[in-house]
Amino acid sequence: MFRQANPYDELVERATSETLTSENWDLNLTICDKVQREADSNGPRDAVLSATKRLNHRNANVVLYVLTLLESLVKNCGINVHREVASRALTSNLVKVLNDKTVHESVKRRILELIQQWVLEFRHDPSLGLMEETYQQLRAQNFHFPNPQKPEKKELTQAERQREEEELQLALALSLSAEELQKTQRAAPSSASQGPKDSTGGGQSVDGPARRAAPGGEPARAQVRALYDFIASEPGELGFARGDVINVMDSSYKDWWKGEHKGRTGIFPVNYVEKVLPAPDPVAEADAEAHVLAEARKVERLLQILHSIDPARDNLSDNQELMDLYHATLAVRPKLVLLIKTYNQRKQELLNLNEKFGRARLKYNAMVESSVAMYQAGPAGPSLGSSRRTAASPAGVPTTAAGTGGSGTATAVPGARVW
Repeated sequence: MFRQANPYDELVERATSETLTSENWDLNLTICDKVQREADSNGPRDAVLSATKRLNHRNANVVLYVLTLLESLVKNCGINVHREVASRALTSNLVKVLNDKTVHESVKRRILELIQQWVLEFRHDPSLGLMEETYQQLRAQNFHFPNPQKPEKKELTQAERQREEEELQLALALSLSAEELQKTQRAAPSSASQGPKDSTGGGQSVDGPARRAAPGGEPARAQVRALYDFIASEPGELGFARGDVINVMDSSYKDWWKGEHKGRTGIFPVNYVEKVLPAPDPVAEADAEAHVLAEARKVERLLQILHSIDPARDNLSDNQELMDLYHATLAVRPKLVLLIKTYNQRKQELLNLNEKFGRARLKYNAMVESSVAMYQAGPAGPSLGSSRRTAASPAGVPTTAAGTGGSGTATAVPGARVW
């Protein structure tokens, strides 16, 4: 009948009390330990929910303590907390606080800093894509995110360098293998229906495109895209602008990579860039989208079963169809989030292009109107008709032109020619 009290409310209130003069790290770590122990139950959800409620406090210090607690939870408590932080409940609350004109600027700066930090931490997990969506939404609203701090230049150990190199090569190999597999699958039906072709008949082998993708047998070079402007302040650093694509040459430092851009080489901070994935195959994208949309029937069927079940009477685990449908739809969720992220990025690119076109059109119209106005306001000379009348009238003989105060007709003068 009554809602059960959140077991984290008391701890969170003490850790974010308005009577504190600084962060209570002991309580923050106590909450993190409790969440880790209850990671498989409702611990992550209850902790983040309790912190979210405190975001609406009118005391700026309380909100700053809450944000510090959320940062601690993300850094210490794993994927279950990440999902709660990247949920609609928390992200919408953060956007609401940012749009509140009464909130202190220090709180807004801290929120923007954390959202940017979480986007970088969550970028490899499509199921956490809502944080990236929130980031793009805020950028479209002209919120200015701070540039991340440059990491210290700490040299990698040999083992760390080898592990990073293996991870990089594995990622490249997986992307190339997936591309070759897709091409092989598309080529198989046509090969089966058409039969073998003569080598001189213009036929193309299956592995031809793969060879063209890496001419001369050279491995594909990894690339990264700049998320922010980076101004080189020390010798050996590689400066770039936001949106530039840098070729990665080496990872000699833990948080710094060596790269090449526009003929220049140098090191740059890894937290200023994101990896550039291989260009998506349109056919593969269409297949992935069709697969996700085809799963809609399973989702509808799952909802039908859930509506027909009485939890007080029926045992959910005994319904095999329900279990199968649930796990099948759960597997589609990351693909759906990835599609949403892809189309959201494309939508944002189109909106930016439309905005640029609108500015260009307004500027062009203003320049045309200005040019026409200057032409019309040029030095006015005598009209052709008035010059003829002046030339025809003898010197000293006045004429009265229509519209200048006379009767509207010229006065006849003996010996003068009337026009």
